[in-house]
Parts: sequence; C-alpha cells; structure tokens
Amino acid sequence: MRRGAIRMMGSLLGTGLALGLGLAMAREAGAVAPTEEPAPTPTLTPTVPVTRVHPVALALARWISQTFPTLGLTPTISITDLMGLHAQGFSYSEIARALPLVLASRRDADPTNDLSLEQALQRGRRVGWGQAYRAYGLHPGG
Repeated sequence: MRRGAIRMMGSLLGTGLALGLGLAMAREAGAVAPTEEPAPTPTLTPTVPVTRVHPVALALARWISQTFPTLGLTPTISITDLMGLHAQGFSYSEIARALPLVLASRRDADPTNDLSLEQALQRGRRVGWGQAYRAYGLHPGG
C-alpha cells in the first residue's frame, strides 16, 4: 500500500511539473492568460479537427508565425498540424527541437535539402538530435 501511495504521489508531482512547465513555456512565448481575450491564431488550413488548443501547441505556432516571416519564409505549419503530430506520437519538445532544423535547412541557397517538419522529426529520431543539428551547422545545446 505504501508503494502505491508513493507511485501515486510521484505521478501527481510529475503531472504537476509538466503542466507548470507547459504553462510557463506558453506564457514565455506570448500565450495569453485564460482571462484575456485570445489573440488570433495563424490562418492556415487545418488538417486535423481540433476541439481544444493545447497551450504548448499555441506557443509553438505563435513562434513559427513570428519567426518564419522575419527570415523570409512562409509558415506552412498550423496549430492543428502541430497537435496532429503530437497525436501521432511526437512530443512537443521533439517538435520544438525539429523547428531549428527546418529553419536551418531553408536558410541556405540549396532548395534540394530543405526539410519539412515531418522530415526533421524523422531525422532527429533516426540519427539523434545532436547529429542532426551538427549536419546543419547548429549547436546541439543552442
């Protein structure tokens, strides 16, 4: 019985930590508080029906919509695409790790090595994030 209580406590602490980190990341990325009027989401074609937007997906979509245009790139990734990838088994942290790979692959003059988000996710899982970052001249810790 004591082990069960310890496991339940650990599970609750882990869930609380994950929620706290997700909210902190969303707040840091510019997500609005629930009492404020929500900002408009990027106007891209949804590919997965969504009933509730995850705050981390919202923060990532906002980062994409603000970062890609400043680099001369048209964002083609929507909140629903991000949530769809999450539903397919990719964590939001993996998606966040893959975004710099997408940007780095599109910055150079060679369009033949441009990565989609799905390709970047697959590459990161296949060869490891450090190797994938190094292949595009990125620092794995950056």
